Amino acid sequence: MTTFTKISENETPTITVNPTARLSKINPNIYSGFTEHMGRCIYGGIYDPGNPLSDENGFRKDVLAALKELNIPVVRYPGGNFVATYHWLDGVGPKDQRPARPELAWLGTETNHFGTDEFLKWCEVLGTEPYFCFNFGTGTLDEAMAWVEYCNGTGNTYYANLRRKNGREEPYNVKYWALGNETYGPWQVEQTTKEAYAHKAYQWAKGNIHMYTASPDHLSNATAPLAAERAIEIASSLIDLARIENGVSPDEPRPTICFDEWNVWDPLRAEGRFGAEETYTLSDALAVGVFLNVFVRKSRDLGMACIAQSVNVISPLMTTKEGIIKQTTWWPLLLFSRYMRGWTIAAHVSCGTYEGETSPAWLRSAKDTPWLDASAVLDEDGYVNLVVVNVHESKSFKANLQGASGPVSVFTVTGSDVTATNMKGKQEVGIEESTWDGHDDYEFPKHSLQLLRWKA
Repeated sequence: MTTFTKISENETPTITVNPTARLSKINPNIYSGFTEHMGRCIYGGIYDPGNPLSDENGFRKDVLAALKELNIPVVRYPGGNFVATYHWLDGVGPKDQRPARPELAWLGTETNHFGTDEFLKWCEVLGTEPYFCFNFGTGTLDEAMAWVEYCNGTGNTYYANLRRKNGREEPYNVKYWALGNETYGPWQVEQTTKEAYAHKAYQWAKGNIHMYTASPDHLSNATAPLAAERAIEIASSLIDLARIENGVSPDEPRPTICFDEWNVWDPLRAEGRFGAEETYTLSDALAVGVFLNVFVRKSRDLGMACIAQSVNVISPLMTTKEGIIKQTTWWPLLLFSRYMRGWTIAAHVSCGTYEGETSPAWLRSAKDTPWLDASAVLDEDGYVNLVVVNVHESKSFKANLQGASGPVSVFTVTGSDVTATNMKGKQEVGIEESTWDGHDDYEFPKHSLQLLRWKA
């Protein structure tokens, strides 16, 4: 974790990193992904048969190559709001016999040409674990059990044999299953109460947390992911409370939290019914960096986190007929996926804070919003990796960085200003590499994310 002390604006910031203080192991699943039948995420995104850039399965090879760079451990499917009216049997068997259905979440038509077997084959090609979400809205327990049998059954049973008939002899061994999606929301088909959900979940199981943030104001936008940190802290406390009140033995493993949808998303700027194709800015990239800092800081509590979504729909990766575009938000995600693994280590930041309005408004009274947002890890190779996001739009900060020893590799994500984007025909935001000798104070540039890496 990273602790924080507020100091005046005219004092020199200090960042202290202690690689000997390993606090908690980081679950690699915090770098997971998410695909949903929404907009161009599936059709024209990961699946585009007939395109010369696709393989014999119809999978976009350029998308696969890019996603392999992230070493994604788990991908969630098929929703999302979509799942509340999705019936998995519509999406298996011969494609010409699969029914097209009205799609009620995003107001389209679902052809079902891409379904369970296609997704599981795609996961195998990508080298990731699948994570299925049950239809907890219009679905039934029988339907859910049949899906598990289809995917994992080994016996001479109906749905295991149906899988074999459809061309897959061996079971897929799907490990991760979720009970519905955002059933608390009025936008959800079969919205329910927490009491009714708990009763139904108990029967099916014999939560998850979702959060999107966005603001047209840069500082509100970049600090908004700190609301996720407070949500994780609250959920963690509720887990402890439930264990205490129900007399759960301390020998029972403590459940971890699955943060299975997160990202920057302004539904007014990128409407879901029109495909939710965001044009991300440098400000959004810094917000993604703060989100990921939160997940590293809270590694004790997190078992999984899934960025929504993997391609085209509120995504760091966009496809065209000719290729792919890596949005501004791709670059912090790449750095964290590559380097921020291992153990969360103790770090302390002393600096000034942003004092303006926050989004959500309650964040102002619930969390500090420092100019320098940081997390630190010790990886398996004995390197310290420190990420610092300077959210200040116009001010660089020269800080006393204690615990670093040169040579230090530096990876910087920034741009000309916080509105810089990669979606206007030119890559304005990427990764710049440099080195620092580890001496004297270090200057963190305005509106930037930097990863500093050195041997412990």
